Amino acid sequence: MTPTRQRILDALKTGDMTVSEVHQFHLPDMARSSVHEAIERLHKAGEIHRSNWYRTVGPLAPVYRFGPGKDKPKPKALSEAQRTDRYRTEHDIEVRVKRAAREGNPLGPWFQLLQR
Repeated sequence: MTPTRQRILDALKTGDMTVSEVHQFHLPDMARSSVHEAIERLHKAGEIHRSNWYRTVGPLAPVYRFGPGKDKPKPKALSEAQRTDRYRTEHDIEVRVKRAAREGNPLGPWFQLLQR
């Protein structure tokens, strides 16, 4: 086994991680694409499995776990309505402040909350 693969396995023994987390915290001296390739080889060999999926700004990222196991299936993509609801939930006050400013009421109650 290569030293890179062993370092990845050692990292995953400490807990579940995405490719980016393994790269950032355990193998920053390597290119992210090389870390991804090594993780895919370990996955194909059955030494690690996908335990979950993490929603990032971009596509879903698989979360890897040490040891053999059944891969968790990739969730379906969110619909446009679901993405809009998620965005509004995460940016509720910000959206309302911007709307109030557009409507000519920048000193509305939401704007005042942000000034505290």
